[in-house]
Amino acid sequence: AFETFGKEGCEALFSLCSIGSIDTMIANFLTTLQEFADDDSRVHGQLNINTETGRLSSRKPNLQNQPALEKDKYKIRKAFQSS
Repeated sequence: AFETFGKEGCEALFSLCSIGSIDTMIANFLTTLQEFADDDSRVHGQLNINTETGRLSSRKPNLQNQPALEKDKYKIRKAFQSS
């Protein structure tokens, strides 16, 4: 790609990939969490216990669906605080 489009083409492709990751973060985390926020801007998820394995799961929203530490370049994980 570099030989055909040069440096500008590579930068444009990188920018398009970045926009895609921003759109994913907005759709998966910000928009979803805003829908579940109460008047104090707090989100209260539901925890479920699997009776066969004893494992916890979360839903409405799935609070376990946070970006991995190494992939969290937009600092979304900082928005999650227990109280």
